[in-house]
Amino acid sequence: MIIDEWRLRGKILSITTDGASNMKGCIELFKLRQDSQERRVSWIHCAAHAIQLCINTALGKKKEEKPDSPMAIFKKCEHIVQFFGSCGAAKKALELEQKVRGKKIYKLVRSNETRWNSRIVMGARVFKLASEIKDAINVVCGSPVKVDEAKAKAARNRLLDFQELSELKDICDLLEPAAALTHSLGGSTYSTVSSVYPKVHGYALAPPLKKNATKPARDLHEKLTKQVETRFVVTKIPEAILVAMFLNPGCFSFSFFDGDSQFLTEAKNLALSALLELAMEIEARTPSVPAATPTKKKSWRDVHNNKSNNTPQSKARLEFSDYFNTITSDIHTYASALDNPQDYWRDMADTYPMMAQLARCYLAVQATSSESERLFSKAGLLLPPKKANLTCQNFFNMLMHSSYEKLIESYQKEEPAKEEAQPSPTNEHTMLPLTDENTQSPTTINSPITINSPTTINSPITINSPTTINSPSAGIPE
Repeated sequence: MIIDEWRLRGKILSITTDGASNMKGCIELFKLRQDSQERRVSWIHCAAHAIQLCINTALGKKKEEKPDSPMAIFKKCEHIVQFFGSCGAAKKALELEQKVRGKKIYKLVRSNETRWNSRIVMGARVFKLASEIKDAINVVCGSPVKVDEAKAKAARNRLLDFQELSELKDICDLLEPAAALTHSLGGSTYSTVSSVYPKVHGYALAPPLKKNATKPARDLHEKLTKQVETRFVVTKIPEAILVAMFLNPGCFSFSFFDGDSQFLTEAKNLALSALLELAMEIEARTPSVPAATPTKKKSWRDVHNNKSNNTPQSKARLEFSDYFNTITSDIHTYASALDNPQDYWRDMADTYPMMAQLARCYLAVQATSSESERLFSKAGLLLPPKKANLTCQNFFNMLMHSSYEKLIESYQKEEPAKEEAQPSPTNEHTMLPLTDENTQSPTTINSPITINSPTTINSPITINSPTTINSPSAGIPE
């Protein structure tokens, strides 16, 4: 197996995939082949996929839309966008209408079934350019330019009236937080799995409705709330997510961790057992040191207390209780750590060394499988049918090179910051004193040296100061 080839046996905490039946079957088969001594692997449903399933199921299917349903409104928007995409005269007329009004020029966005949130973006753009779209279609229908009159008239008949525009705005406002949550979780940047459930159940996916919401928006909110309760069940959260949420101080400000709730008790027990397992591994790796000869005879009570407080497991329990008491005493102080819990553990690594090591393991669990799926998309673009003769090694090199570009760019951004942090000399012509460590001669120059002439390697170096050095400097070949 590839797990044995990459030496991952016993090191896997969780596996994040989409909800396809073949992926679930693979995970179940992997669990059956695990040894009894290995830690249990949690299967995590990709959060971005689950959110999109909630949205698409609440919106319904295209074939089953009702006249006053959200899908019927989106279908009208799709016909309008398709008309402007196929008619160059209509596209120019839309740009001209925006220029006449002195607005920034926007283009209509086409929806795509395989692209997340594209339908929401399309609807928001149609609402934004509603008056410009209406005037552009009227201009095209009455212009002498040759256009498809049937399509132009069909697009004019599908223009949204005032009531439909109000419904479209309410629907887009309702789905906008879900689109923003999908973008943040499914982006290329790191997103921890511990923040998924607090954000989803914290009205990020189904926010409260406005007082004067339209009927399609009310129906959509009801269906979306049911989907959230079905797909993000609090009582069926995987163990890896529970431990990660306990190790995220920002999660304690949500209703999940109120008082002595069953959810908090389960997360606390799982985190403690994981910490004790880590302490046992540390104790097994630590070499035994022979005890020193006691200078004074100790009582059995001192010996017992010394042994019980110095073991890794006892230290782990002390760290655990101290962390829990500190966070629960003032939960609002740590609420800002929800999105960046690694910053908290970076600062507390010396205070809670074993807890910080456990946090590095569980907070690294990915919330989505979006990045790996982007890798498959890149592979499809790099290996089209016309490149069938490309060798496996060259294909692998091209794929890895495209994946390493972001990592190289991040390092290049960090290097200038490090250089700015280093102290620089006050004068650009001032040099450090030459000593025996960086020169081959015992000459020491304590005055600033200014070089006004080009340096010649094979001849003595001439400096416009009373000192002349005839021996080569360190680092310059003779």
